[in-house]
Formats: sequence, structure tokens, C-alpha cells
Amino acid sequence: MALSRPFVEYCVRGWDNLPRTLLMYYSNFISSPEGYFHTVVCNADEFKKTTVNHGLHYIWWDNPPKQHPHYVTMDDLEWLPATRHSLGSSTQMTQC
Repeated sequence: MALSRPFVEYCVRGWDNLPRTLLMYYSNFISSPEGYFHTVVCNADEFKKTTVNHGLHYIWWDNPPKQHPHYVTMDDLEWLPATRHSLGSSTQMTQC
């Protein structure tokens, strides 16, 4: 994820109440960065036309899940192809 300086300033200074309201909401989630910035950018009129939706991600959670997912490293390249999982999601491309 890449965030522009104007968007980060909007999240910090919040010239409307949206970033602050969503921050309070997402503070109750285990891994709030997974959705906070996406929700803010897709709901802020000034920034929602600036997103690029690609859906490429790989998340590997423990069972039971911990606070953060595992990071895929070069060591994972040995076993990852054997799992037959792709490194993309099969989500439908939609606009915010």
C-alpha cells in the first residue's frame, strides 16, 4: 500500500470527522491497518477517485490467529509452490 502525503495529512489532521470516527471504530479490531486506510480512502470524497484496486495479496494467519499475519520471506519459496495457492485473490474488481 502506498499513501500520498495529502492523504496522510487528511488522516492526521482530518478536516472532517471521518478519519477520527473510523479510527475509533477500528481501534476495536485485532489488525486495524488491514482495513482502516482502505475504508478512509474509499469514503473520503476528495480521495476515492485516487485508488488503484488490484487485489494482490497473500495473508497467512496462525491457527488460532495472532495479532499480525506472517510475512512471506525467501524461505517460504520452497514450500509455497507445493501448496498450490496463488499470490492473488479471486475477488471481483469493483470501484470504491
